[in-house]
Amino acid sequence: MSPSTPLGPLFGCLQCAGQRMEASYSPSLVLLSILLAVVASYTALDLAGRVAGTSGITRRVLLGSGAVMMGVGIWAMHFVGMLAFNMPGEVSYGRGLTALSMGAGIVGAWAALFVVSRSLVTPERLLAGGLFMGLAINLMHYVGMEAMRMEATVRYDPWLFVLSVLIALAASVAALGLAFRLQGDPRAWSWAKLGSALLMGLAISGMHYTGMAAARFTPAQVPPEYIASGMRLDALGATAIGAAVLVGLGLTLLGSLVDLEQRRAQSTLTLLADASALLGRSLDIPTIAVTLAELVAPSVADGCVVDLSTEDGTALRRVAICYPEHREQEARYRGVLYPREMGSGSLAQQAVRTGQPVLLSHVSRGELEGLAQAPEALTLPRDAHARAVLLVPLVHRERVLGVLTVFSRERPLGFTERALVQELGRRAGSAVENARLFHEAQEAIRVRDEFLSIASHELKTPLTPLQLHLHRLQRTVASAGGETVPTEQVARVVDVAQRQTRRLARLVNELLDISRIRLGRLELHREQMNLGEVVREVVARLADEPTWLAGQHTLHVEGAVTGWWDPSRLEQVVGNLLSNAVRYGQGKPVDVTVREREGAAWLVVRDRGIGIAPEALQRIFERFERAASRNYGGLGLGLYITRQIVEAHGGTISVESELGVGSTFTVKLPLHPMH
Repeated sequence: MSPSTPLGPLFGCLQCAGQRMEASYSPSLVLLSILLAVVASYTALDLAGRVAGTSGITRRVLLGSGAVMMGVGIWAMHFVGMLAFNMPGEVSYGRGLTALSMGAGIVGAWAALFVVSRSLVTPERLLAGGLFMGLAINLMHYVGMEAMRMEATVRYDPWLFVLSVLIALAASVAALGLAFRLQGDPRAWSWAKLGSALLMGLAISGMHYTGMAAARFTPAQVPPEYIASGMRLDALGATAIGAAVLVGLGLTLLGSLVDLEQRRAQSTLTLLADASALLGRSLDIPTIAVTLAELVAPSVADGCVVDLSTEDGTALRRVAICYPEHREQEARYRGVLYPREMGSGSLAQQAVRTGQPVLLSHVSRGELEGLAQAPEALTLPRDAHARAVLLVPLVHRERVLGVLTVFSRERPLGFTERALVQELGRRAGSAVENARLFHEAQEAIRVRDEFLSIASHELKTPLTPLQLHLHRLQRTVASAGGETVPTEQVARVVDVAQRQTRRLARLVNELLDISRIRLGRLELHREQMNLGEVVREVVARLADEPTWLAGQHTLHVEGAVTGWWDPSRLEQVVGNLLSNAVRYGQGKPVDVTVREREGAAWLVVRDRGIGIAPEALQRIFERFERAASRNYGGLGLGLYITRQIVEAHGGTISVESELGVGSTFTVKLPLHPMH
């Protein structure tokens, strides 16, 4: 073997029988051997994670091929380390013992992978596997040493020999512990894995060079053909072996990366398919939110929070939380309610406003405190000491329905996780929207059925007295025997008939107006008119009604209030407001005021009746809604039609009310058409 630049006697002089044998190490080959140990260790850690997630024939193939590559890598470190050791004279290596040495390394690697890839790994199994692997590495080393053919015999220093054995055993147990700890890491590369590989590589190298330091070489005469029959390798051959093994280990890692991407893609497709199936099973929005959180938390990160828009769309409410590591703590983070419109510093508002994800990949303690103090109060990521936080809007057709917050304590959240959670957010958004549409349809059906019941009752109410009076008049005429029926009796029947037909006409007109409004055909025929005169005419018409006569009503018209409006439609507005005031006024006075203020016509109708509950103040202007029970009659369309007519004129209508005190309706109409 050609000499190389010595490092100096690494272990001092090797003495025997009074003679001095000096040996040195090739620095480049020493470094190559250590590099081989580190790369082999990294490959072992990566393979341990891959084998742990497989079964069947795939598991057996990975276990076998992984053991070969890992074992060959460790053996190559040992063999290159031996070739780095330069001794006087020629040195060759027996083929059989060299192959046996490689076989011992492969068996040890197989045992290690087999132990850490089991579904149940106990400390006892880790210890037993580590001891077996350590013994196999020791066997590999010392059988490899016995394969050396040279003009010397080898003996070992007992203390260093025992130390090398102990180093191998300890390194093997530690290696299995690290492999087991890192097998849940799905990444192909991480600082933790690299650091563990460095420790393992240095431990394996330390065992080898401690074993070499234990060797004591005694000059001896051997037949020339004994040395010649072995394999001879120089520094170039050692480099070639090391390079070939490094290429093999690199290809193994590349195959691991490709396999990891394939498995990740398959896992993503499976997760998305499962998400579509699970999210589509329910039409209950809270159930959908819980299902989404349960899907995302274990698959992508450590925890998940789902906030959904309230029915009025003004706020977001926390609906579901999944934090598998601390299930008992989930309840304390629920029930958060915060407005959608918040300051620009809020991450949730940013996600809602832009419709795009917000990712904090390396969250500081200060940022976590900021999240906890924000309106959305994300205290869970802070308490969990999250490393990364991702907020994704739940979107359906460019409409944001909520925010999905994902956090991770150790695993990073990058582009892949963001894209996956974003797709899950889109699917969850579609599921939530479908559930809302279903509930809206159910509510519409309920309202329709209730309206049909009310409408049939209201239409029947004027018909009943009309039929009774007509039937009574018919009997009176029949019993008169040709004589003249008293005029007063006929007049009463005609008066009842007129009132009831007017009521029927009003109900039918309301139904017709609803149809026109829904079809967008509510037409206005504007002309210049005096609002005060219209109000006086309506009041005069109502003066004959028994309900109007029951109270002392006042009318205040402050000057001539003229504008360009539709007279018949404004009569309808005034009639609806006055009818409601009388109906719910409990016979108490109603005040009507008409004035011009701030460049607009004001119509104010105030009653002193039962009042309206605060939660019903906006609802009463919707279709089929009423402020009180059906005992007061009506289709629940008057205020809806009134609002539509007022808004068609470019005006507004509002109400102020207090239960038991009364209500005040205020209509503001522009004096001129707004174009």
